[in-house]
Amino acid sequence: MPAKIAASVAADLPTGWGLLSCSGAGAKVLVKAVKHEAKPLAETTYLGLLRAASGVGLNALQRARDAGFAEGERRGPAPRIGPP
Repeated sequence: MPAKIAASVAADLPTGWGLLSCSGAGAKVLVKAVKHEAKPLAETTYLGLLRAASGVGLNALQRARDAGFAEGERRGPAPRIGPP
């Protein structure tokens, strides 16, 4: 975060968060984050994340495109506006 803003925000950070301040001279740590022990995800959580991720990205764009083409074919040609 820019150094001018970072100083005023540092006191409002949630517990355990860290904050880096940057300027033209470089970056420095204003608030050091607390390191927590990582816990493995439950299998159901992991599978839910994979299912959710499968519906985004290129697959989602392709499905939206295909749905748009199908809707256009269903509606038929668009009426012409203006001179032929």
